[in-house]
Amino acid sequence: MIADRPINPNGLGLTLPAGAAAAPHDLGGKSLGFASANGDYLRLYYLDRPIDATMTRTDFFTAGGIRLDETPISSTDAQRYVADLVVNSGGRALAMPVGPYAAALVWADPSKAVDLRTHNLYWADEDTLFGAIALMPPETLVNIVRGMVCASR
Repeated sequence: MIADRPINPNGLGLTLPAGAAAAPHDLGGKSLGFASANGDYLRLYYLDRPIDATMTRTDFFTAGGIRLDETPISSTDAQRYVADLVVNSGGRALAMPVGPYAAALVWADPSKAVDLRTHNLYWADEDTLFGAIALMPPETLVNIVRGMVCASR
């Protein structure tokens, strides 16, 4: 098994990486508590309490956290990615709209660290692929994301 490592191992406070300025500061009633970037790839962590140096991925999701991923991508590639998820996920994905965008809701494979299966919702606008990942009922995640997308338009 892969170790379930802390998501904020240095216990850093919230410092938004470049490109995250437009990120919502609240998502589903949870505050943006930590952000990390790797090149253009951005991960935003939302939780109703601080994300300290010991909180693992499992701790985060079981506490009700929502992770929002953002990756720059061409519109054509993003649409293909979302469509491929629906076709190639072995019946674990559903196509649905999120605002004006096509989306795929996926029941993820169990994590390699622990038996944790999240719901992941993927959609894309003109230049960014988004993924919202949470351990919550799928309809709750979809409604949170739809609210975020509609509020940003």
